[in-house]
Amino acid sequence: MRLITTIHKQELSRKKTKCKLSDDEIEEKLGICRSRHEDRNGEINYMPTGKMKIKDPSKDKMLYVDDDGREWRRNPDIFSSYHQPMSMPNAVFHSIIDAMIFCVDFPVPNMKFISINEDKTWSEVICNRYTGELIVDPKYFGTANFCCDCPNGMKTGSLATKEHVKMDVKTHEMYGCNYQHIAKGIPVGHYDGDTPHPVILHEPQGGKKALYMSKENDPSYKGPKTKKQEKGKAVTH
Repeated sequence: MRLITTIHKQELSRKKTKCKLSDDEIEEKLGICRSRHEDRNGEINYMPTGKMKIKDPSKDKMLYVDDDGREWRRNPDIFSSYHQPMSMPNAVFHSIIDAMIFCVDFPVPNMKFISINEDKTWSEVICNRYTGELIVDPKYFGTANFCCDCPNGMKTGSLATKEHVKMDVKTHEMYGCNYQHIAKGIPVGHYDGDTPHPVILHEPQGGKKALYMSKENDPSYKGPKTKKQEKGKAVTH
């Protein structure tokens, strides 16, 4: 229970309550307007360059680095509970059981990474641990954080500060999650067509649980079938 209480309770709740304040009143209260909140990813959320891997497994297995050398801090799974395709209690339960019973493979499917920007704000990405693919669904994807009072964020992975609650948590609760971008230069819906989801992990876990969102990312994918292959298949049946 102590593990759960270390997480800000507001970050573990998907319950949406209709805010009775007007947008002007919310902006006066929190200092951020609706348009800036909804465009936060387009403003300050940067993608990893290439793919990420653990920087030095012998020293810190939660500190990753991308192909450009930028550091990314992986959060403990329980801190990524909000970003899982399951109920909050179920996500927390998965993380606790997986952490406490070492012979049980019971992790949540998505991994969360944060990285400090030059202006001290924070980029955030979520990816599938089995495929390494970026999560692009607004219900679960990473959202940039405007808070700048987290000097130890890259060491602890936690942004549970007063600014974070005011600028990133409360804004989400009051304005909602109608985000316009996945990351800087990548609008929501960009990967809804034929564009494959980017893979942002050098070494995803793979295995039977690796259900690729983009077939092009699957190492076993042989490419689109030719008319000759389709014709041959039709004849055999």
